[in-house]
Amino acid sequence: MMRVLFVEDEPNDYLMCINAVSAEAVRRGGEMDYVRTLDDAMRRLETNPYDVILLDLNIPLGEDYQGTYKDCEMNGKYVIDYLRDHGVTDTRVVCLTNYALRARGELGAFPNLMILPKACTRDVVIRAVFP
Repeated sequence: MMRVLFVEDEPNDYLMCINAVSAEAVRRGGEMDYVRTLDDAMRRLETNPYDVILLDLNIPLGEDYQGTYKDCEMNGKYVIDYLRDHGVTDTRVVCLTNYALRARGELGAFPNLMILPKACTRDVVIRAVFP
């Protein structure tokens, strides 16, 4: 059974994507969980194995995070470093970001990492999550 963890702080922006990925997971006999912050994602990852993490690379660290967009851009490196430091390197990670073209080089070596622009279609996201 394939398990997907979707991490996004603005679910209304991705409602079609959420529904499409969730439906594809169910169609393949899997499931998708959803959380709004990196803190919530880390708690889930401590107790649940996931095959794929689909996340907003500019995700707030926690509910009280009120940073600027520049802070969020820098946060992308923190997110990937945090995942790597906590042994998530064997899990496929699909990131959505407005800074996709610039971010890849800043994130360093991380096997199983794919970065997509937020403007990509839901079909592109589905192919990335379910290759």
